[in-house]
Amino acid sequence: AQLAATAGPNDLALDWLRLRVAEFPLAWLSHWLPGNTIAGTLAAGESAIRPAAGGGFALHTPASWRFNHVSFAPAGATPFPIDAELAPAVTVLGDHVTAAVENLAVTDASANRLTGRIAVDAQVAAKTASAEVALDASLPDLPHSAGTFGPLEASLRAKFHNISERIVGAVIWPVTRLRRR
Repeated sequence: AQLAATAGPNDLALDWLRLRVAEFPLAWLSHWLPGNTIAGTLAAGESAIRPAAGGGFALHTPASWRFNHVSFAPAGATPFPIDAELAPAVTVLGDHVTAAVENLAVTDASANRLTGRIAVDAQVAAKTASAEVALDASLPDLPHSAGTFGPLEASLRAKFHNISERIVGAVIWPVTRLRRR
């Protein structure tokens, strides 16, 4: 892992902090989670914190974080390894916060795959927030599906927002492309 500060707080052209990781063994994290097993590798990724126009800051991810053969299993459970990729992004301008997980992709050993994007936007002082979810799934080999419905493809699109401090509105498009391949 590399950690480097590359600019001062008033320089919009340079990063305040950059984190770049390559081939980090995740089993090392098991030391802090006794009784659980973590396996796999953080293969690569790079994120930077930089100033944002308007006086805030932003977390930018020029190289998506890629995880290979990652599994987490509580004591006695069978690990379920996946490969994953994601690119987090966060911008904070005063009390306005936006965050997203871009380039989301999760694949298991049977080639079942989930891709998409999740984003949130919040105005803290106004107590308003919204979220948007866009997910696509290609599921050629779900466990126990061979004799029932077989391979599936699906897409889900949803938007959520609060109308007041206590009422949440949602617009959910039906799952599309739910079909057998």
